Amino acid sequence: MCSPSAKDGSKGKGGTVVEYGPAKALHAIAQRIDFVEIVNRIAPKRNGIPVGELTLLMAINRCLDPRAKWTIPNWYQRTYLPELLGVELPEESGYQTLTRCLDYLTDSVQMEIEMALASRVMERFHLKPDCFLYDVTSTFVEGEGVAGILQFGYSRDHRPDRKQVNYALCVTRKPTVPLFHQAFPGNTVDSKTVKDTMNRFQDGLGLEGCLVIDRGIVTAANIVEIVDERGLDLVGGLRMDRRLRSIAMKASPDSFGKPFGIGKEEIRAREYRLPIGGMPRRCILYFSGEKAARDRKTRERRLAKVEEELGDIASSLRRDGRGRRPTRKGIERRIERLLEDKSCNSLIEWRLVGGRGGRRLKWNRSEEGLREAECLDGKYWLVTTLKASPKEVLEIYRSRDAVERAFRITKETIKIRPIWNRKEEHIKAHLFICFLAYLLLSLLELQVRKKEPAMTAVRTLDELRDMTRRVPRLIDTRRARTLLGYLSDRG
Repeated sequence: MCSPSAKDGSKGKGGTVVEYGPAKALHAIAQRIDFVEIVNRIAPKRNGIPVGELTLLMAINRCLDPRAKWTIPNWYQRTYLPELLGVELPEESGYQTLTRCLDYLTDSVQMEIEMALASRVMERFHLKPDCFLYDVTSTFVEGEGVAGILQFGYSRDHRPDRKQVNYALCVTRKPTVPLFHQAFPGNTVDSKTVKDTMNRFQDGLGLEGCLVIDRGIVTAANIVEIVDERGLDLVGGLRMDRRLRSIAMKASPDSFGKPFGIGKEEIRAREYRLPIGGMPRRCILYFSGEKAARDRKTRERRLAKVEEELGDIASSLRRDGRGRRPTRKGIERRIERLLEDKSCNSLIEWRLVGGRGGRRLKWNRSEEGLREAECLDGKYWLVTTLKASPKEVLEIYRSRDAVERAFRITKETIKIRPIWNRKEEHIKAHLFICFLAYLLLSLLELQVRKKEPAMTAVRTLDELRDMTRRVPRLIDTRRARTLLGYLSDRG
């Protein structure tokens, strides 16, 4: 940061005009929950800029203008944050200062900070949540990351060519406020994350109520963990395994209860008591005509794509010319991967005929597979411990959209990716900073919506950007003037 006496070039009399509104709004939210005080108490630092101020600075940057750490000191000068935080971040050494700050944000420190912030948020914003949403996403990294947490796995970003880290999030249902996050190796199956989640959820925060989870997380063991061992309520999706498929296929539309509406969709439900994890559980089978129509269209698109690619494979087998011909095993693996990827294993029957010199591929749609798929169109299962009506249970389950929105904001607004960090500790600290940024955005939105229910955090910050303030310090623009001179030089 330049002193007021530095040669400046510019910004009018009496100092510099900087962006004020967004920084002031987020800083005010941080003050309300004692953000800086909590971080500094849990992660004390002997000298230099305290960890609390640096952590808040990086979290606010993620909310307003996500960028590489080496450019943050320059951005910092052009905002009102130096006046709000009361710290100087020199451009020459600011990057090293921010990077060293990440070393203080260890796993145990992150957990303690999140637990303290969650308690303070519920106290200061008068939240008494009784329903919580939990889900897992993934985010990929650039380059050849060697940290153990970076692994190849199921990519929600459709980047199977990149190593990734899995990122779990727990938020309150209404209003949506994040309580904690957890980082897992990129090859961790979603259902394997529940044990660690329960440690933070109940042992750390002492929360009680209903946990809402997706079908990818629900297993018999997790139901036992959440319901029988932890004593929590549950609303979760169920995978359509062989037993559930058989039951659903036998359920005719006439056997469902009276229809009810959610939005423009008309839905019917039928209840069962099914043994899961050694205990009878309340399971609800839902049927939606609108979803059935969507399922049919989706299946037809998948089949058309599969048949097109099978045609390409068949053509490649008939092609004459030199070159190494594919082996039978190689062709079979290619077809199996195609059908697996498009979820068409039971819908296509295929076979290879002929020998190496004249191999041909034949296929057709499976009539039995199609009949079964059509019988299952529009049907899906939920399991719950609640005594609420099927409509209420479904509405609670569909509120998972809130955590999906949280993931979108984290990826699109806060820009959690791409991740360039190499050390595992720094990767986890980066995810933690992004979690804190989302916490600030969600609390900002919660506060504004008390007066204007349609407002979002992003819209609020956009409208606040017009608010500027003149500060008694100057920004050195000599480098910028030199670069501008290059563009006007006609030589």
